Amino acid sequence: MKKDATSKRSATSRQLVSKPLGQSKAKKFSLVEGVTLNVEHSKTFQRLKKDGLKGDELRAAITGTFQKER
Repeated sequence: MKKDATSKRSATSRQLVSKPLGQSKAKKFSLVEGVTLNVEHSKTFQRLKKDGLKGDELRAAITGTFQKER
């Protein structure tokens, strides 16, 4: 374990800067909370990742698949 306990701060605003958790840590949080994906959602996620979507584009595409047209 690292002994470097310095916190990262923005040079301009001096506010704490956080970085994205990443997929592996998000999976661990989901397991602790008992949230799992069903087969259909897993296939959708893999298809969108295969298309090369990342970050905000990936999140927007995922939410778009769950929204119903009126």
